[in-house]
Amino acid sequence: MSSIHVEEKKNDVSECSARLLHAQVYAVEMDKYGVVSAEGCFWLPVAVSCLVQPMVGDKVLISQASAEAYILAVLTRTKAAQAVISLPDNAQIKVKRGMLTIQASEGIHLATEGALALRANHGVLHTEQMHIHSQRLMTSGAKYCASWQSSNVKIDEQQEHIGQLRQHISQRQTHISGHDELRANSQRLVIAQDWRVRTKSTDLRAQNQMVIDGEKIHLG
Repeated sequence: MSSIHVEEKKNDVSECSARLLHAQVYAVEMDKYGVVSAEGCFWLPVAVSCLVQPMVGDKVLISQASAEAYILAVLTRTKAAQAVISLPDNAQIKVKRGMLTIQASEGIHLATEGALALRANHGVLHTEQMHIHSQRLMTSGAKYCASWQSSNVKIDEQQEHIGQLRQHISQRQTHISGHDELRANSQRLVIAQDWRVRTKSTDLRAQNQMVIDGEKIHLG
């Protein structure tokens, strides 16, 4: 057992003393913890500075001053258990200089019943594999760039509204099992070499004029 005496004098009219004791947690009930020390058994709350929540069997450091006593810290834990860090309402971790690094050997799990907001001037994410599942996903921004070696996308239904589209494709194969329909105000096809169309039946209609021009035209 160790003791620390703290004296504070203000206008020579007040004096306060506190003692630090080692104790062991033997029970937990709501926000109170039953501890036993050389001074006896007590039911104590945890101090705001005690971030790691005590468990039964933990050795803790308690502070006693007049009629008030608190658990200041968890010193040792004999059995392997999940550590719980409790922060007061609207807590904030602030690093004035440098950066904040969080490392975990097996993983990091974030869970909230409210909203999750991430804000940064620049963001970088490196991962070997990632899975994102959302009932509704919305993305927006001024510019979008993507670079992939290969891409496989499966969509049951898709709607796109594009102001202007430019595509540069070295080779393309399109297989449509059902109906394909194209509506355009005007369309132009410029093909450098061959253009072949094979159909079971063909219907070409022009309201005003149809022109077929070539050095050699074979029909039938």
